[in-house]
Amino acid sequence: MPVSVSPTNLLVSISSLRGQQALQRADSALAVSIRNLSSGIRIHTAKDDPIGFIASTAMRNDIVSLSQAVANCERNTSLIATVDSALSHVNNLLNDLRGLVTQAASTGTETPETLASLQMQADAIVETINFISASTSFQGQKLLDGSLDFDTFGLDSSKISFLTAPADKKFTEPGAAAPVLPHRALFVLC
Repeated sequence: MPVSVSPTNLLVSISSLRGQQALQRADSALAVSIRNLSSGIRIHTAKDDPIGFIASTAMRNDIVSLSQAVANCERNTSLIATVDSALSHVNNLLNDLRGLVTQAASTGTETPETLASLQMQADAIVETINFISASTSFQGQKLLDGSLDFDTFGLDSSKISFLTAPADKKFTEPGAAAPVLPHRALFVLC
C-alpha cells in the first residue's frame, strides 16, 4: 500500500520532532541541575564559567598543597617531640654528671673508693647518654647518632673550631669546665 503524505501528516511529524528536541533539551538541563545540586559545586566544567573554572581549579590545587603542608607539619611536630623528650633526658643526665664532677673535684674530702664510685656513676651516665644518642629514632631514622647533617646557613664557618676527645680519655680535656663526651666532636663558636 502506498503511503500518502498529506500536509497534516507532515505537520504532525515536524511538531513531533520539535517536541522531542525540546524534551531532550529539558532532560539535559534537568541532568545538569541535578548534578549541580547533588555535588554542591557551582562550576563543573569550563563552559559553566570559564574564569570561575580557572579560579576553582587553582583553589583546589592550593587546597591539596595546603593539606599536605599540614600533614608535614604534624609529622615534624611529632619528630620534634621525640627529639625534645630525648634531649630533655640527656639534659637531666648531664646535670647529674655535673654534680658528680663537682663532688669529685673536692679532692680533699673524697676517698679513693668514693672517687672510683663517682667515676663508675659518671661512666654509667655517659653510657646512658650514648645509648639515648644511638637509639633515638623517628620512623626508622636515627636522630641523635650524628648521621644527620646540619646546615650552618648564616653562620661564618671560620668562627667554628672543632674539638675532639679521644675515647680513652675521660674528663681530661685541658681547660674544659665541663666533662667532654668521648664519642662526640664539640663545636665551639669563637
